[in-house]
Amino acid sequence: MQIFDTDSVNPFFDQTVQLDGTDYVLAFHYVTRESCYYVSIGTPAGVWLVTGCPVFCKIPLFENQRGAPGMPSGALMVYANGPDTSPPALGELGLGNRCTLAYLTAAEMGTVA
Repeated sequence: MQIFDTDSVNPFFDQTVQLDGTDYVLAFHYVTRESCYYVSIGTPAGVWLVTGCPVFCKIPLFENQRGAPGMPSGALMVYANGPDTSPPALGELGLGNRCTLAYLTAAEMGTVA
């Protein structure tokens, strides 16, 4: 499992991550009126594969697109570092915070890529 640090201070940020040997850009934006992060995934060349996915704890991000062309074969997940599994608020997503972003490869999930 890969663990990613994220920018928990800014409401809008992009982060390049390597998943299964391929670089992807994750674009996060926080919607204050909904108290929720949304994330999009794309290529470093600027091609967006999925946009506007809400971020919840313990629910794989982009799950309905797994297996689609260009998508990673594993699962991006947000884990709560305690009993509170509500969606991460601004400042609560990242290493040392209430919630952490992680990636499980297809092999770790017990699936075939």
